[in-house]
Amino acid sequence: MTRWMRALRALRRLRGSARLGALAWLVAGGSSLGGAAGCLDPYPASDDLGPSPAVEIVGLVKDTSVEAHEGVTLLLSGAVRLVAEDWPISVETEGGLVIDSTGQLGHDNSRIEIHPVDAWPLGATLSVHVESGFEDAGGHVLRAPEGEHLRFATRDPEAERTVCEVVSPTPGRSAPVNLRLVVVRCSGLDPDGSRSWASLPETVSLASMSDPIDRGPLVHERSDESGLSVYRVGVEGRRCEGLCPSTTYQIQVAAPGWEVASGSRGQIVTSSVTDASWPTFVQSRLRAHDDRPSIDIEASEDVVYLGYLTIPGPSGAAQEIPLASALTPARHGRLVSTIALPSRQAYEMVVWVEDLAGHRADTMQIPGVTGGRLAVSISEVVVAPLRDWGDSAGGGVPFDSQPGTGTVTSSDEWVELINQGDEVVDLVDRDVVLSVSDGTPSLTHLADAPALYFGSGGHVHAWFPGEALVVRPQGDAAKQDVRIDVLGGDRVLDTVALGHGGDHPGGGPPDAVHESIARDAFGRFRWCVPSPGDAGPARVCKPL
Repeated sequence: MTRWMRALRALRRLRGSARLGALAWLVAGGSSLGGAAGCLDPYPASDDLGPSPAVEIVGLVKDTSVEAHEGVTLLLSGAVRLVAEDWPISVETEGGLVIDSTGQLGHDNSRIEIHPVDAWPLGATLSVHVESGFEDAGGHVLRAPEGEHLRFATRDPEAERTVCEVVSPTPGRSAPVNLRLVVVRCSGLDPDGSRSWASLPETVSLASMSDPIDRGPLVHERSDESGLSVYRVGVEGRRCEGLCPSTTYQIQVAAPGWEVASGSRGQIVTSSVTDASWPTFVQSRLRAHDDRPSIDIEASEDVVYLGYLTIPGPSGAAQEIPLASALTPARHGRLVSTIALPSRQAYEMVVWVEDLAGHRADTMQIPGVTGGRLAVSISEVVVAPLRDWGDSAGGGVPFDSQPGTGTVTSSDEWVELINQGDEVVDLVDRDVVLSVSDGTPSLTHLADAPALYFGSGGHVHAWFPGEALVVRPQGDAAKQDVRIDVLGGDRVLDTVALGHGGDHPGGGPPDAVHESIARDAFGRFRWCVPSPGDAGPARVCKPL
């Protein structure tokens, strides 16, 4: 060790003014600091500056996605030497199974490299145990820090598999020979997108299990975020016109990491029948005035639902907006605009359906205009009723200001909403939803609520501006730790949270009179005397 290095080590041991003085001497390049008490000789005769700190294990260099034959490295705070005859490190599974391993010191003896004798088990979490077998220059035994477990996880091949299975036609049921649409679900897609559905289309085919010539592509048409994809059966080059009768076909994905489910879940079996029927529209219900217009359709058979909206573009040309729908064929479906439209926006909705044989119903073209912007507030909440608001016995109109005389249950809970907009709202046409989020969450579409009471004479097709609407929600609400939202399309129109840190602590009423949690004239939620159907602020409330 050089004199300068010894001096720097000594400098580190000083504190306060002594360190500053020694540092000034070193910078100045001076000689001895003199024999004053407490001063330091920067060049001590020996290296004995007291005990040096023990070398410790800092951690594993890599602790995730370790391959079966890959080594792991323990990083140390300093150099050590091996003093034991036997290798003093063991590796165990969470179940206590010891995995044979070996190793050696590396990189100036400040790292320990550990390798499996055969292989680490894949998809496992392994613990590294260090016994008394390494010492540092000061004779300290190398140990892992107390309470700290040295663990690493090996690569899990199951988590990296992407398995694709047939959803429609239904596995186990025969498909017509003129099958044209196939729905496939792929699970386990990579989060980083390296194996997302977008990388799948060009590699999918449908091949006969008995005839190598009878093979053709499945052409990707659309997918959703759940892993569902719709493919169209390519018929060119196949042995039969379409699929051959009474034949088992296998979905094939020729790409690394992609697999097809085994058995019937990865197969399509044809019958000898041709589907000659064409789907028809049975009925539909348009929500024309929502900012995301939608249409509910019932068809004569299982179909996929397709469509788009057209609105005038900035240059006068029509702009097409896709309509989203579930991809699994069904008799009932909903199409909804993929973007929110401005208020009072004129549009035309173009809708059609297609069955698995590729037959399309006649296209529907429906004009519409979005309504004004919804504005709804939550004014009063009763989640711990003390009265028979639902009028199970006696009383007048359920959920009016005169409760009944029957048994009080959770069916007497209610939420009061106020139409704060300047337009009459048709609840059948505008999809306003009351969401209750607690241990048993529920969604209540107002048009389908168990009970409604309009405070100013409105009805389900005409909720007047400024009118109070008392809603009996679906399910039972918690008294605390509950959030109540009123939703208009994809917008949250108002929210009330009951519980710690919320708009009100919630819980049970403080007495037999103040039963509701209502807004006062300042917009604060307080325990108040219930006033269902009254659009004004609560008037009789407990002091804050």
